[in-house]
Amino acid sequence: MTGFLAWMMWLFIHLFFLISYRNRILTMYNWTVSYFTKDQALRMIIRPKVKPE
Repeated sequence: MTGFLAWMMWLFIHLFFLISYRNRILTMYNWTVSYFTKDQALRMIIRPKVKPE
């Protein structure tokens, strides 16, 4: 499947497998805000390079 229907199914399945209702609500809220604000911020944890002295 492709397109909008497949995307909606993925959203539903992902939310269904989250553990608590609080996580489901927060995730749906974050997705909604990101969708409408076009926020593409990456949430990656990386180590900064240490410069040798």
